[in-house]
Amino acid sequence: MIISLRFLSPSGGWNNTLIEQSFTKEDVVAIQSIPIGSRSCGDSLVWHNEETGAFNVKSGYWVARNMVVQASSSNSASSINTDWWKRLWNLKIPQKIKKFIWKGCFDWIPTMYNLCLRRIPVVDICPLCNKVSKTTLHTLWDCKIFKHARKQWIPSNTQIRGQYKNFFDLLDCSSSLGEEDLEVFCTIVWRVWSLRNAKTHGAPYTDVCDVFVWTKCFLLEYKECNMGVAKNRSMVSRRNVLWSPPSPGFFKVNCDAAIDVRGGRIGFGLVIRDSTGGVMASSSQVMAGYFNAQAAEAIAILRGIQFSKDSGLYLCYVESDL
Repeated sequence: MIISLRFLSPSGGWNNTLIEQSFTKEDVVAIQSIPIGSRSCGDSLVWHNEETGAFNVKSGYWVARNMVVQASSSNSASSINTDWWKRLWNLKIPQKIKKFIWKGCFDWIPTMYNLCLRRIPVVDICPLCNKVSKTTLHTLWDCKIFKHARKQWIPSNTQIRGQYKNFFDLLDCSSSLGEEDLEVFCTIVWRVWSLRNAKTHGAPYTDVCDVFVWTKCFLLEYKECNMGVAKNRSMVSRRNVLWSPPSPGFFKVNCDAAIDVRGGRIGFGLVIRDSTGGVMASSSQVMAGYFNAQAAEAIAILRGIQFSKDSGLYLCYVESDL
């Protein structure tokens, strides 16, 4: 404290002459940029993670927890390059499988071991091989019960054969796989987890030897369904829906109805156009009640005729989905 007072002038500012004699030019600029408080008061300890400045156990816990999470992230998932993540999100597999692999990278899967770490009263024993499962790698890949299933696929994929330190090491090795093989790998891992849950919770349990066969059938069916949906969408997008205009000097009203079954309401949309397609009037209406589709469309037509009459437009055409 005595040393710091030497560098302060009687007026309360910095003693620039003494500072320039004692420090380099870079340090002088840095020191002079530090503001000096106008009030003379003693120093005090402040916990900057709380608005009040006071330390508490809860705040300290979250600071420590964030430090652990950042350290684990930098040592694990971040070691997998960006290209691998892009490949994962672009795979032609269900989104739930992609998210599962992503959670596995950060060790967010509720394995028995992770549940024990969170003080949940479970036994840290693999329900399939009855051995202690210390890692996510054992849960999803190394368990001897799945040895036969792995052999069905691995011979043609020597890139991921061998021993691994952890699940991230396995994922890093899988980055050398082709797109189709990577899809199979991710789906097998997800299927293994599903079978574990079935065994743990007493659900119908499928033979683990069929994992590879099931995976191939699942991916084939998934891709066929998605190709069919994409084809239908493209056909719908190519279909030209033409609106035929009324004769010159006349108007056409287009009516439509939508039924809200849960809310017990019917919505109506009405648009009146002239022969050039210009919108002369439009309206949206809501009515309480429930009718079938035909009755709702009929009411929409009736309201369209009434709407054109109220608008003072001479109606000649009415168009609806009915």
